[in-house]
Amino acid sequence: MSLVQGGNFFERPSGPRWSTQGLHPLTMKDISEYIPFAEKACDFFTNSPDPYHSVKNNVDKLEAAGYIQLSKRDPFAGKLEPGGKYYYTFNKTTLVAFSVGHKYQPGNGFKIIGGEFNGS
Repeated sequence: MSLVQGGNFFERPSGPRWSTQGLHPLTMKDISEYIPFAEKACDFFTNSPDPYHSVKNNVDKLEAAGYIQLSKRDPFAGKLEPGGKYYYTFNKTTLVAFSVGHKYQPGNGFKIIGGEFNGS
């Protein structure tokens, strides 16, 4: 069901699917605490209109945070250290970034978290 109903974009459809019964109504004070985050997100999206710009902007942030660029063509063996922060790119449109835990020891396994940005 679309939020555009009755010719008014801001009119919320009625019915059980859209019931707010039992929910705490938001106040401007509640919403205002999220405005700085929303503005930061809007700035990022404006400056990252496509995957190339998204990768570039994120690489800049990673390098400012101490991440080291690796070459995906060279083996990582002997280059990764506990507590290290690394990244590499593929075709300047894909970014892989990771950090190695301070207590990591070979054979202990690892965890991966992934995400995707689609600028279109």
